[in-house]
Amino acid sequence: MKERVYWCGNGRRVTYWQVTLAVTYTAPFWGLVSSETESHWKTWNGRLRGSRYVWKMKTMGACVTNVGGCVKTKHPWIELELRANLALTINWNTRDLKLTRVEI
Repeated sequence: MKERVYWCGNGRRVTYWQVTLAVTYTAPFWGLVSSETESHWKTWNGRLRGSRYVWKMKTMGACVTNVGGCVKTKHPWIELELRANLALTINWNTRDLKLTRVEI
């Protein structure tokens, strides 16, 4: 999993944010099935838009077309809270995938 996070804040509000999540799996037959994302503004330090919450999940599937579908799935996810003072809270569930890189 590779997570890339960019955000700017002026100390009072988050002024820009961009979060990407990439999953690469090198085992045979594994591929990306779907992507989900959810995000919303939060109040921080008494100010609306003082932080931004972002959750992203990728669904990976081990699919063999001649067997008739996907035999196993994995759902790695990551969640972040980006604050106007440029602090970051991060949480993730990769199960048996390995978090290989976080860029901030």
